[in-house]
Amino acid sequence: MKAQLILEWKKQPWLLHLFWFIVLLAVIGSAMVRAETVRTRGVSYTGATADTIYAKPTTASERHYQTILYQHGVANNVAYDKQLKRPTSPATRTAKKILRQFQQRDYLSFNRSILAIIQDDPEQAINDSIADPPFDSPDQAVTQLTYMVKHQCNRMLQLDAMTAVINNAASAFGINGFKSNQNVTTLNTLILAMAMTLFCFVFYKDRREETDTFMQLAPLTRFRQALIRGGITLGLINASLLAASGIGVIILTLIPGHEFGTLLFPTAYTLFGKPVILPLWQAFLQLWLLYNLWFLIIAGLALCLSLVSRNQLVGIFVIAGVMFADKLKLLMLVPLNVQRLLPNGYLNATDVIRHPRDFQLIPFTHSLTVLLVWAAVLIIAAWTLMRLQTSGVAGRFRREAPGAHSH
Repeated sequence: MKAQLILEWKKQPWLLHLFWFIVLLAVIGSAMVRAETVRTRGVSYTGATADTIYAKPTTASERHYQTILYQHGVANNVAYDKQLKRPTSPATRTAKKILRQFQQRDYLSFNRSILAIIQDDPEQAINDSIADPPFDSPDQAVTQLTYMVKHQCNRMLQLDAMTAVINNAASAFGINGFKSNQNVTTLNTLILAMAMTLFCFVFYKDRREETDTFMQLAPLTRFRQALIRGGITLGLINASLLAASGIGVIILTLIPGHEFGTLLFPTAYTLFGKPVILPLWQAFLQLWLLYNLWFLIIAGLALCLSLVSRNQLVGIFVIAGVMFADKLKLLMLVPLNVQRLLPNGYLNATDVIRHPRDFQLIPFTHSLTVLLVWAAVLIIAAWTLMRLQTSGVAGRFRREAPGAHSH
């Protein structure tokens, strides 16, 4: 076993691994940095308090932006009280309390106050910009703020969503819940292309160099050799992906003007018509699981194809056709109810995790099960092909052996 591990380690395409690591680092790093340095937003006021303010993507600038929002809220309430010639109203006292809690950075009390306002009058809260992004709806706002209060998180969701390091890192993969990388589809495609080329290279190597018959003399079965080869490749792919992401996060932390944030940050999505909380740590975990299930599917396909063809390019093109059948409009030939049972429909990790549009009726466990079943089917198919080929070769050797005869 140890000798086989060393052999498979040495047979890895190290230059190809290095190439894909550099590509991932450039794409992931640039997406993260862009989220942390380029994004801006603004708001304009008219009337007596006419003003236009912009928020740069830094914590201090976002705090200033939010301060202006709440100061305008207080000013509007005070002006309305004067217009009606009435004493300070409860709404004005509440607005002043929220501004004071925000300025004191008492975000836990701030979240409780905002939660009470939204629960009391959801639509007015939205109109007054009290439920600012990342809140998509009053129901989601209540769910997210309830989570923050329950976990005693002294964080302001709006600040973290727009400026925190960990949120900007998540936006590169499209799982932040508010601002996301517009090129996340390109990133997903590159990651899957990396898996295609690497698994095809390692599984086709012996066939391409015509050393596959020699490898059958090894003490381990062909299937166990394939498992070791695929396992090492899978580990190196994960190492490249995690290293590129980790370096990207380190770069973000070195950019001044940003807090790190928290992995407890509650992103939210709608499933079966109800808001559901997904903490960032869980979103990252789901993303990693999805990628690895796709890696296993690609590995199974590459192994199966390498058993029937010596041409690596054929394997890559066949796998690409299978993986991107939806983009190639090939899935239009398949009934919709059957498409839900094919892995191609779960290629967009952001949709699977964030549940937009049609995915509002598809829980993550369903997507996970479909991909897991297909990965198992392909690996079992490869094992079966190997058994059939091995038994065929053994039979041929027995027939051709000196002194062999039939009865």
